[in-house]
Amino acid sequence: MLPCVALGEQSLAQRLGGRALGCNASEVGRPPFPRAGALTTQSQAQGLEQHNLYRYLHQAPPLKWNGTLARGAQAWANRLAASGCKLQHSGAPGVGENVALSVSPRGSPPSRLSVLQAVDLWYSQGVKGYRWTDKPWTDNKDNRDVGPFQQLLWIATSSVGCGSATGARPPASGGGTCAVVVCRYHKPGNSAASDGVVLANVQPTSFWSPGLPDAQRGLQRVTLYRAAHGRALALAWNATLQRSAQLWASKLASRSCTPQASGAKGESVAARFYGTDVAVEQVKPSLVDAADLWYTVGARTYRFTSRPWSDNRADYGRVGPFTQLLWQSSTSVGCAGAVGSTDDGTCTVVVCHFFRPGNVADDDVTNANVKPRSSATRLPQISEALETDMIAAGAGPVTLAQRGRLLRASPSTAAA
Repeated sequence: MLPCVALGEQSLAQRLGGRALGCNASEVGRPPFPRAGALTTQSQAQGLEQHNLYRYLHQAPPLKWNGTLARGAQAWANRLAASGCKLQHSGAPGVGENVALSVSPRGSPPSRLSVLQAVDLWYSQGVKGYRWTDKPWTDNKDNRDVGPFQQLLWIATSSVGCGSATGARPPASGGGTCAVVVCRYHKPGNSAASDGVVLANVQPTSFWSPGLPDAQRGLQRVTLYRAAHGRALALAWNATLQRSAQLWASKLASRSCTPQASGAKGESVAARFYGTDVAVEQVKPSLVDAADLWYTVGARTYRFTSRPWSDNRADYGRVGPFTQLLWQSSTSVGCAGAVGSTDDGTCTVVVCHFFRPGNVADDDVTNANVKPRSSATRLPQISEALETDMIAAGAGPVTLAQRGRLLRASPSTAAA
């Protein structure tokens, strides 16, 4: 199944100031003056990060950026923009290819489409209609939206390169502007019309954490906070860290959810307490709520100075989970939750274990790993009620001597 040009969701199209078109767009004439150029380093990093976030969720290894693929994708994006953003694949041999398009009518703001937005589009359009069966080729071959989705997650694919361009729509098509994004992949996905091949290369989400039903949305929330501070990379979900987090979450739940650190480095804990008027079956631990608490409490307290460890150590109990959340050199996380009871009602606890652990007791290392907010992205606001009901705790700081050992460790040894 060749990757098909993705249809745009109306909400995304509205955010882009126009509408997104799909595979059955009509052929258009050639308008003058397309705007084209190689992606900026930031756009490349954002696009690659978004690819790898979705691949992490579906048990696929991360992609590397490929300059040769990017140059080919840019050339095709330029050609499509010069044709009024005609919707078609290049047919380039030996590569996979996804294409996304946004158009704005005459009189509207110029059309914009980033690689990050295109990746979101390919994923959201494909995942909502994808049939996870033991015959995935047969059962999905008539759904044109799943082609880009499958290519995005294809396990055998190892590298990607993207390009983008903007152009003008010809008067015969109503005028206005258009923007196109092209990504090319090696090895190509969707390369065999076979249920077995697709089954081996497109996996369902690996996201399930005992007692933590919003684990997938929670990691996306963590990624949002990290991206807003120095574009810290998305964290991979780690099953070993998840298991160690589950052991401690279950133990805390049996102790009335008192938020305590286990002694493991790179650990954050959040507990929430409910009154007797809330039924046990209504109570569910939430990674989204925990991430919001860690970020909000820490951001309100943390001082970004030239001596961040020294100037914040007195407030470490409040800022520790915040700095761990943003720690640049952390690469993976595993989280779990549990439900317990107190004399006054029910309670929930969420535990996350991070690798590599953050919160090194050193000003220079902290400066390099905890960046000020660098993005204008609107971040969630925690409610006063939620903050009142929840308590956070974090692991103790890592000494420089411990850091040297942990840098040589693996997630399994670090979580022990």
